[in-house]
Amino acid sequence: SDKLPLCKQLQSRLVRCLVESLCSDKEDRLRQCAFSCLGGVMVREPSLLLDSKVCKLVTNALSKSGDFVTQLSVLRAFRLFLEEEDVRISLSVRNKVKSGKEAVSTERISSISTALSNDFLPLILATMFAPPG
Repeated sequence: SDKLPLCKQLQSRLVRCLVESLCSDKEDRLRQCAFSCLGGVMVREPSLLLDSKVCKLVTNALSKSGDFVTQLSVLRAFRLFLEEEDVRISLSVRNKVKSGKEAVSTERISSISTALSNDFLPLILATMFAPPG
C-alpha cells in the first residue's frame, strides 16, 4: 500500500471509511453526504462499483427497506456517474475519429457500464418508480 501513489492511498482510505462506517450511519444527513462523496469517487474510478462491499452497500441502499434520503443520494450518484461517462465516451469517440485509432478507454468504460446496468438497473428502476412512503 505504501508503494501506491498518495492520491490512490487517500482514495482507498476514503472509500474504506465511507463503506465501513459513514454510509451506514444512523444520521440521515451524514449518510446522504457519504453516498454523495462515494458518487464523486465513483465518477473518477468507475470500477469501484464492482467491489463487492460497495456493491452490497448500494444494493442495500436501493432496497425497498432503504430510506428515501439514502436512495435519493444513490440515484444522484448514479446520475453523476452516467453523465460523466457520457462525456468521457463522447470525447473518446471524437479522439478516435480524429486519430483513426481505436479508443481503449471507451471499451473499458463501456464494459463497466454494462456490468453496472446488469447489476443495478432493476433496483434503480424499482426505486425510481416505487410509490412514495
